[in-house]
Amino acid sequence: MLFLLIVYPIVAKAFSPQDSLTESANVYVISCEPGEVIYEKFGHSAIRIIDPKKGIDLIFHWGLYSFDSPNFVGNFIKGNLLYEMGVCESEYFFQEYIKRDSYIYSTKINYTLDEKNSLWRNLWDNYKPENRKYCYNFIYDNCATRVYDNIINSVSEHYFTKDTNINGTTYRTIINEYLKNSPWYKLGINLIISSEADNPVSMIQTKTFPFNTKKILECTKIIRNDKEMSFAVQSENVNTSKKEPAKEKSDVWTILIPLL
Repeated sequence: MLFLLIVYPIVAKAFSPQDSLTESANVYVISCEPGEVIYEKFGHSAIRIIDPKKGIDLIFHWGLYSFDSPNFVGNFIKGNLLYEMGVCESEYFFQEYIKRDSYIYSTKINYTLDEKNSLWRNLWDNYKPENRKYCYNFIYDNCATRVYDNIINSVSEHYFTKDTNINGTTYRTIINEYLKNSPWYKLGINLIISSEADNPVSMIQTKTFPFNTKKILECTKIIRNDKEMSFAVQSENVNTSKKEPAKEKSDVWTILIPLL
């Protein structure tokens, strides 16, 4: 759910909201496989915008932080860290995940051109120096929730996701599933998170976790010209070195899919 603060070639100087996207533009939600260390355990989410006619291929994400912060792990879980939004060329964003041989899933969003430009403007507004920093919250405000909210808030048509409570599923059960092979991380996080994590959660509330955000978007429908169609129209692994499909890190969707 986090992203190491690395100095990437930031490209804000090359583009601006005034550079409207063309019909050739596409928007993707990027979902990166969880890693081994604590700040990688839940994966990472980002938005990718490609416009071949404008030479644009950018990643927007909300996972920049500094390891210099005291008590990093504790503050990470308690939501006391200041994070910020980052923008970089897609190839630089992908390098770290390809280097560790991780899956990188790209989900194409079924937007109109007006919706693409609305998202484009909103992202650059969020990237202004006075807006890009935010107080990270492990459950309610992180890289995945910000991706989901930005994607959904740019929709101009009617959309719906069949939301439902998932019997027996809570934030804690999902967290424990991700950490089942990391007992010390699991113990530490369970000691820190509050009793609110034991409340039943709905499907949309699980947008906290990047791969759940991906699944929610894939289950979302949109109405265009009086026709119901998929909101997420294509999903594929863009790290071609990984040939086998990734194993889901949470079994919540084996419970959820039959209800949709």
